[in-house]
This record gives sequence, structure tokens and C-alpha cells, in this order.
Amino acid sequence: MMMKKLSVMLPVMALMGACAPVTAGTQVSAPLVQETPFAPVVLVPGQTIYVQYTYPAGMLGIQDKYLKDLKIDFNNRDNGNNVRSVEKYASWLMMTPEKLPKGVEVKLDQAYLVKDVTETDNTRDATEIRFLEKVRVILKITAAVDADLKGVDLLTLKFMNDNVTKDMSLFLTTESTKE
Repeated sequence: MMMKKLSVMLPVMALMGACAPVTAGTQVSAPLVQETPFAPVVLVPGQTIYVQYTYPAGMLGIQDKYLKDLKIDFNNRDNGNNVRSVEKYASWLMMTPEKLPKGVEVKLDQAYLVKDVTETDNTRDATEIRFLEKVRVILKITAAVDADLKGVDLLTLKFMNDNVTKDMSLFLTTESTKE
């Protein structure tokens, strides 16, 4: 009898564990989403965090050839009959960090080119849309246990595509500076 109860409980417990919420930033599939490109990252020594930033495409000097290649499908609509935004993996975008504190590592984990449809106007004869061209990046930031974090650190991220290089700032703060 005990064996039967145990064999039923194990699959139920496994299913319940699969439904547990994921803390933002602990996995690439659930990054900590920053509201602005200049929002600081709170980092704790011994921690790895995934952080998502969204930049206007022009801020990173994205070439027109990449933007033209990303097509909006006017037939792809949501329940409100609005044209959906589109995105495409941007394997060609590279990033090199500079001015890293000792024991801190920053890597570009994923990058996407996005045409963010902000408005759809449907008339009898036509559909008109407004959209923003953006780049969404997910950074993997790791601090070793003995990382030399000073409370607030300013890093430079060099984003490169083709022959264009643009510098962006990344602010790191440590957990101990929060009040």
C-alpha cells in the first residue's frame, strides 16, 4: 500500500515543482527587464544575473540593411485586430565590455532586432501602422565571490555591427549600497 501512494505522489510532486515561479534575472528565459537603457544593475558578489535592455536601433548604429530585412506581416493580428510587432535574432551584433571591475564578467547572451508596432489604424481601404525600431539585448553578468565591486561601477559596452561601433554605459551597484 505504501508503494502505491509513493508512486502516485512522486509524479504529482514533480509537476508541482515544474510550476514553481522563476525569479527574474536567474535564467536567460526570464531576465530582469530594465525600463530604460541606463537603469543600473544591482549585483551581489557570487551572483550571475541575466538582464534585458532595449535600445533604439539608431542608438546602436544598426545598419538599414538589417532593418529592411525585418518585415512586418500585416496579416498577423492580435485579438483587437492590431498588427503584431516582429523580431528577429541578431547573431551579427557583437559586444565587448570595457572597464570591468576585477572578478566581473559581462557577455552578450542574446540580441534581437525589433519592429515594435505601437499603433494600428484600420480603415475600409487600408491599414496604417506606426512602429519603433529597437534592439533588445540580454546580458549575462557574473560577479565572482571575491569581485572588486566598489558600490557603484560604470562600465562601457562596445556594440559592433559591420563597421559601426557604439559605446553604451552600464551601471553596476552592489547590494550593500541599497537602503
